[in-house]
Amino acid sequence: MLLSVFLPLFNFILISLFGRYIGKIGTIYITLYAILLTTSLNVNLFYQALVVENFQYSMYLGPWIEFIFNFSEDGVDSFGVVDWEFVFDSLAVSMLAIVSIISTLVHIYSFSYIKTDPHFSRFISYLSLFTFFMFVLVTAANFVQLFVGWEGVGICSYLLINFWYTRIQAGKAAIKAILINRIGDIGFLIAIALIYATFRTLDFDIIKILVYRFSQSYPIYSMWDGFGSTFAISILDAICFFLLVGVAGKSAQIGLHTWLPSAIEGPTPVSALIHAATIVTAGIFLVIRTSFLFECSDSIRTLILVLGSVTALLSAVTAVFLYDIKRIIAYSTCSQLGYMLLACGLSQYSIGFFHLINHAFF
Repeated sequence: MLLSVFLPLFNFILISLFGRYIGKIGTIYITLYAILLTTSLNVNLFYQALVVENFQYSMYLGPWIEFIFNFSEDGVDSFGVVDWEFVFDSLAVSMLAIVSIISTLVHIYSFSYIKTDPHFSRFISYLSLFTFFMFVLVTAANFVQLFVGWEGVGICSYLLINFWYTRIQAGKAAIKAILINRIGDIGFLIAIALIYATFRTLDFDIIKILVYRFSQSYPIYSMWDGFGSTFAISILDAICFFLLVGVAGKSAQIGLHTWLPSAIEGPTPVSALIHAATIVTAGIFLVIRTSFLFECSDSIRTLILVLGSVTALLSAVTAVFLYDIKRIIAYSTCSQLGYMLLACGLSQYSIGFFHLINHAFF
């Protein structure tokens, strides 16, 4: 199973180190074999998820971060660990199949689109690295590992948008993309810190068990409005709010969406990869993966509902008044992401994921 995750990384290393020696033809053949093998393995996993009930496998590689912390008044130290662990459940393998198929098509398109560029091998290696970090994101078993993939796709998007670095507009678009994504990433980091301070773990499965106990805890802030009702904010509300900030930045929701239309300055295969099934859907995937947190916060789900609705409406209206086809597609992508978030705000995560698949392929 891990071969289907790490093959794009091996291809990136091979092309980066030896691309200039094996030439364009060698780069094409090696990349094509690697990406087709990856796709076949992931489609096979997806088939197994369809025929096997309660399909879920975990691959534990070992501890990654070990530390000692002290939160208690009695001075007793506690031991914490973050593991390298990959989880293959129905959600993860579905995303693996989608991303690998779209990535294969983009790689094949790039062989023709970039064939006359002197930096052909560098572009193909960036695409493979992008695919690898997306695989890490969707198979992560804890928040830290997911954040590695989250940041990886952000850095790769900067490298790909700015591939033609001599163009001033490409450089500006890449900087805009990475700076706006940093706003969302700060929110995501705050959410991770709050999650660890609350649950003393960052593992999805453990938090899923503990979350309903904390949903009944006392609010961290409450205010009487003078009309007989009380406005209260719980720790889970705060966690979900900062997770939503990260989602809004990565999935181009209204207010943090301007980087996506600017990303068209990159080569066309990059626009196809970014708009289809990779970086912009990472935020929607995060909402679905952490749905057990959002289900404990009615106020944040209402905020998700409003944000998704406004994004879907305003982005679609904006696209009507544009003439550049790539910019129209960019705003159309923003609108469809709004629909996905709207479905998640209604607690219909399966419908949101279904539309994610639809949008990836059309």
